[in-house]
Amino acid sequence: MKAVIVYYSGTGNTQTLANLISQSLFKLGILHDIFDIAKIKSFQDISLEYDLYILGCPAMGFEELEKLDFRPLFDYLLPNLLGKNIALFGSYSWGNGEWMTKWEQEVLKSKAKLIQKGLIIKDQSKENDYDKVNNFVINLVRRQNEN
Repeated sequence: MKAVIVYYSGTGNTQTLANLISQSLFKLGILHDIFDIAKIKSFQDISLEYDLYILGCPAMGFEELEKLDFRPLFDYLLPNLLGKNIALFGSYSWGNGEWMTKWEQEVLKSKAKLIQKGLIIKDQSKENDYDKVNNFVINLVRRQNEN
């Protein structure tokens, strides 16, 4: 199995989550790449040959995906990921995480495979969130191996 983490981070909170997910995958011996979309030159830099796509974006505005960088990337990727396994993660500072519910519904409507409920962390990661991230990754790997 080969996975990819693709994320956008405005304040660094989602980047922290991406790095924690990467560390957990590494500890489990899972080959993976990680892309901060602010540092890629073209959407085509992200291969469509991964087995698992782990996408991260914080809640922005009125509980929505970031519009300038992440939304265009997601709109490009989603139709190309039909039949691929997808997991979502992100951080938020207000509200109740409604953006994640909307995002999950969008993936499901596309007929892509959302393999588990998205990981959301409020504000900056705290020590007890490390277990939450690790459990998220363990469940992802288990579900990926079941498919």
